[in-house]
Amino acid sequence: MEKTEGSLDGGVEEKMKAASLKDSDEQGHGDSFKMKDDEAENAKDGSGDCKDFFLQIVNKKTNIYSTKPVALKSPWTFWIDRTHNGMKVKEFEQHLHRIFTVYSVHEFWRVLCNIPLPSHLDSRTSLHFTRDTRRPIWEESYNSRGGTFRFRVCKKDTDKVWRELLMATASEQWDDFVHEEDDICGVSVSVRERDDAILIWNKDATLHKSAKVFQCVQLLLPDTTFIQKFYKPHISHHAFEKSLAAAAATSEEGISGVLKREGSGGGDGDRGDVGNYPQFQQLQ
Repeated sequence: MEKTEGSLDGGVEEKMKAASLKDSDEQGHGDSFKMKDDEAENAKDGSGDCKDFFLQIVNKKTNIYSTKPVALKSPWTFWIDRTHNGMKVKEFEQHLHRIFTVYSVHEFWRVLCNIPLPSHLDSRTSLHFTRDTRRPIWEESYNSRGGTFRFRVCKKDTDKVWRELLMATASEQWDDFVHEEDDICGVSVSVRERDDAILIWNKDATLHKSAKVFQCVQLLLPDTTFIQKFYKPHISHHAFEKSLAAAAATSEEGISGVLKREGSGGGDGDRGDVGNYPQFQQLQ
């Protein structure tokens, strides 16, 4: 069949269209930057995985350089307390102070970069990081059935372990290492005279045997040697106040409400008041 002027052979026309599309993609034109199927399926090494991940982000037209706050999965609250042996809940409440509640990654780092590390705190002082605004008190209804994965740490390692576990907790890295019906709801560091203690709080003590929290911590901190590690339910502590926990379970105001009804105090000093801790006041 004779070709008319201006017409192109079908094969040549297809090649030109393909070349045009290729140039358009390379120059950033078109609706989106499409991943090639063979690149997505055949990338085997680490660089290929990173490339695929980047291309997926570009496909979604996400601004990866945005300074807009990135929300955490749930709010988290920093606390501080100073204790002594044999302290009852009523007295502990008076020594427990909220530092700040964070809702985004930006706020998390702002607080973390402006509070002292454990190595700068006095002995018998503890820092806590708990989900929502839950107070780190064993007898509270949301804590009473749980417990802690406990680690004794050499003082030279405390700051590193604390920061690493804070980041793991805020980013919800524990989800794959606990039972689906359980939850990691906090992490604490307690400064002591010789060695320090790191505690990871979970919601349900009966599910701790199916958790792999100890293995996860070792993966996060492969070069750290822990002096001791074990699990302890809150109710097994000799200072655990069972009657108070039972009463708190039926009180809408928790332990504070119970203590107020009993005329035992339960003040509000722990809410937004860092008391005698001037190093935290700039965060208020």
